[in-house]
Amino acid sequence: MTPITVSAPSTASRSRKHAPPVFSNAAGSSVSGPAEETASLYAIGIQLQSLSHEISHAAELLASDQEDERLAAIELLESYLAAEHSTVSALSSKADRLLIFCDHLIRQAAFRKDQAQRLTALAKADEVRVSRLHEYLTKVLTTLSPGDKTFSFDTHELTSRRSTAVVIDPDLIPETDLPADLVITKTTYSPDKVSIKAALKGGMTIPGCSLIERTNWSIH
Repeated sequence: MTPITVSAPSTASRSRKHAPPVFSNAAGSSVSGPAEETASLYAIGIQLQSLSHEISHAAELLASDQEDERLAAIELLESYLAAEHSTVSALSSKADRLLIFCDHLIRQAAFRKDQAQRLTALAKADEVRVSRLHEYLTKVLTTLSPGDKTFSFDTHELTSRRSTAVVIDPDLIPETDLPADLVITKTTYSPDKVSIKAALKGGMTIPGCSLIERTNWSIH
């Protein structure tokens, strides 16, 4: 994207007629009108600030003892106010388009989350099918050849190994009723921010903790 700079006429040359600010691109050519589509939101905001500054300067000329300066001030104010109105409209339009794009991203994120959940469910279903097919296959093969430990095929081979696993029947003994020396106790810690906030507001000093003010924006 071509860089955009903003230039505004100065009130220093009080005897000259002034035109509203224009956008200038890197090539040096100027494009009139603050609603220029290629201008960024930041560039429009900078131009709006520049216009507000120039309006203040032009307003000061209204108190001049020179009639030509007062007339020039009125002309400046009219052109600047018109440019400001156009710039505010451009800023509003650009901001609204940005928020429309945010709406699109929100909908896209929700869709992708739904798709992720759907694909996760499908993946789990596939894994269950694989497990049941393996169980079915091994049951058939070991029933036909109970002594075999290996089954070879054209592209696959099934092998077996002995292992020992612990099975706990929750109907006979809940895990919480197991002896203390046969369980692993896990302790987790997390800061109680509600209590910390109340303590800080009450004047307590807590190393590493502080209160900060935030402005939370909502899009409607």
